[in-house]
Amino acid sequence: TAYIAKIDSKGNVIDRHFIGSGKNGITLNAPKYLAISGDDLYVADIDAVRRFDKNSGKLSGTIDLALLGAKFLNGIAISPEGQLFVSDTMANVIFKIDLKKNYQVTILASGPGLGHPNGMVYENRHQRLLVTTSNSGKIIAVDMRGQLLTVYRGAFKDLDGIDLDGQGNIIVSDFAAGKIYRIKKYSALETLRKNMVTPAGLSFDIRNNRVLVPSYEG
Repeated sequence: TAYIAKIDSKGNVIDRHFIGSGKNGITLNAPKYLAISGDDLYVADIDAVRRFDKNSGKLSGTIDLALLGAKFLNGIAISPEGQLFVSDTMANVIFKIDLKKNYQVTILASGPGLGHPNGMVYENRHQRLLVTTSNSGKIIAVDMRGQLLTVYRGAFKDLDGIDLDGQGNIIVSDFAAGKIYRIKKYSALETLRKNMVTPAGLSFDIRNNRVLVPSYEG
């Protein structure tokens, strides 16, 4: 049964089934990335984005992307301007959802150049998305016009999570290699951790200077 747990800053489980499929009429199939904006928790769930109250766990709404051809929604990122972006790894698409315009959905970018997009983070400085690719060994940038730019190319096996550490560096996880990398100043690659079990989407905890990494099979 699919569920979302609530964990405190020390790693203690507050509520293992904070949000669960079948609980209070909630549908949750296979949740992937999460993102918070205000009191809303957004969840990528196969072909829909589900919105929950982050405090109560109650369902607030569903943004159905099935009619737009969504196949495997994965990464989520939110801009300060109120735009929510969702990657579709299988369909090679990045959707844009305007949170201030009744959740209007458009396609920001699409096509094989996205390399099966996975994790994403919004880079405020350049007003663009940084996106990991599952099969091209690249980290790409996607600007707000949908233009693509290769930011870093490496011998990666299967990039998944991505975040910024607040010091001008990129943190990424390689799902297949079991490694966490830091790309210093977008150019110098170093391994932060290896021998991990399927590290998936990650987040950098700036307050405590640490990387939070879920394991897909651990």
